[in-house]
Amino acid sequence: MQLADAGGNITGDFLQSIYVDAMPPSIDISPASTTVRAMVVVSITGSDIGLGLENIYYKALLGSGDCPSTGYIVYPTAFMLPGIPDQTVTRKVCAYGIDLAGNTGQMMSGVYILDSQPPQGNFIINS
Repeated sequence: MQLADAGGNITGDFLQSIYVDAMPPSIDISPASTTVRAMVVVSITGSDIGLGLENIYYKALLGSGDCPSTGYIVYPTAFMLPGIPDQTVTRKVCAYGIDLAGNTGQMMSGVYILDSQPPQGNFIINS
């Protein structure tokens, strides 16, 4: 390729490579969906084979419904999802990544059942 200006000056031949990053990033939420006793520490990691990962966005929900389309914040580091004393609570974490080319990765989620409710039951002693 050559370039020319209005004065008739022409550059020498040169090649220019152009990289098009069309691959979205991927993320992983750890641990996977699970049942725990009182709380769980959630970690989210991401990778991108193209230009690199810009940010991971996440939202922690009460319940296990669908991941919403708004209200996400930038993921800074692993975080704790606490339970409620003497109750069983379901929490959900939704997350996705965006790479430096602006590609948005697939929404991922993990569902956590936080069971801090003590066991209950009856027993009968036969005489």
